[in-house]
Amino acid sequence: MEHPYIIESIHQINRDKGEQTLHPLITVYAQEGKQAMPARLYRTDVYMIFLKDSHCADIVYGRKKYDYEEGTLVFLAPGQEFGLEYVGLPPSKPNGWSIAFHPDLLKGTSLQNTIRQFQFFSYSVHEALHISQKERASITELLLKLRDELENPVDKHSREIIVSHLDLFLKYCQRFYERQFHTRAQEEINLSQRIQEILDAYMSDQDLIKSGPPTVSYCASKLTLSANYFGDLVRQQLGVSAQEFIQSYLISLAIEKLTHGSMSVKEIAYDLGFEYPNHFSRFFKNQTGLSPSNYKIKLNLN
Repeated sequence: MEHPYIIESIHQINRDKGEQTLHPLITVYAQEGKQAMPARLYRTDVYMIFLKDSHCADIVYGRKKYDYEEGTLVFLAPGQEFGLEYVGLPPSKPNGWSIAFHPDLLKGTSLQNTIRQFQFFSYSVHEALHISQKERASITELLLKLRDELENPVDKHSREIIVSHLDLFLKYCQRFYERQFHTRAQEEINLSQRIQEILDAYMSDQDLIKSGPPTVSYCASKLTLSANYFGDLVRQQLGVSAQEFIQSYLISLAIEKLTHGSMSVKEIAYDLGFEYPNHFSRFFKNQTGLSPSNYKIKLNLN
């Protein structure tokens, strides 16, 4: 098994790229003219962001390749492994921009808590951010401002300003991802219907039901999406969380069974994948305000 080359520090990245270390915890540099990274397996202990402006290496995560073409952004979080492949091409000098920052940069800042909200750091390999020319201009402007700040002499305000620039950059990326959720045809076509079909198929498979009610991760996997990307896509497209969508689906099924069938509450619970009937009853009451038994009584009274 190939051992990964571990990217441990900002100084290491700058050394490998021939860059001057302007700050020990963050680096921003244009890729143009830099030596290409060797084709091999890597593991990063820092956050890394790549903006690609031309075709060079394919970035590989697991056995899949990022949809990483001209005008795309890829985000990597500490602990992730990735590979580089030059399929059919000799290693070429890359073009674009790179940002890398150590988690220690964020300590004691508001971004330390909010960076978890930028879930694109944990999106899957085929969920890169594709940006338009106008968006690329905005991104480049932000990178240049961040780079300019790094070139200033360090003072007591430096860290706050640097983190502020970085936070703004990530918020723009979040905005552009939300635009992408609405414009990428593969994800936007009949999303609600597609999830409904996945849930219908799940509920009709007795082997799957034995493992419990359907989950967000399961639905995401059926669409070949990461759970985080799927969750953000559903929220942007449908206005509810993926978990809320699934819960609403289960409640609709439960109500249909309570209303039109002769099944007991216990039988309905097992039929919906709940291991214990009391778990189903608690779920039902949390969603409707009534226990399943009281719901049936109310139906009979009406």
